[in-house]
Amino acid sequence: MKLVVDSNRIFAALIKDSVSREILESPKFKFIGVHFSETEVKKYEKIILRKAGLSRKDYQKLFDLLFSRILLLDEQGLKENFFNEAFKVTQKIDESDTLFLALALQENCGIWSDDKHFKQQNKVKVYTTKQLIELL
Repeated sequence: MKLVVDSNRIFAALIKDSVSREILESPKFKFIGVHFSETEVKKYEKIILRKAGLSRKDYQKLFDLLFSRILLLDEQGLKENFFNEAFKVTQKIDESDTLFLALALQENCGIWSDDKHFKQQNKVKVYTTKQLIELL
């Protein structure tokens, strides 16, 4: 199953050895994302290190492992019509999710997110962590 992964799920997997990490490591899923996610995670590295209680070396290993499971696509490669459609939807909900929705529309797949506002749209299927664990 191919899914766009929301940045918050990556944060969760980095901070705690949890079901989010188990899902990201599972071969049952093929994850895609945008480079923005990687940039965003790097921006908050110090906070993640503190919350996770990891050494920089262990954090980097985990970071590399998790991001090796996510095919990151260039935001500039998103087709304009998908971006515009996603923006029309997300501007009423949360504009910061435009890239994730546009990618899901373009790739014709769902999104993995626990953000409730994603459920306010009906363009793509949104899977929660709980739903994905049930699929494992």
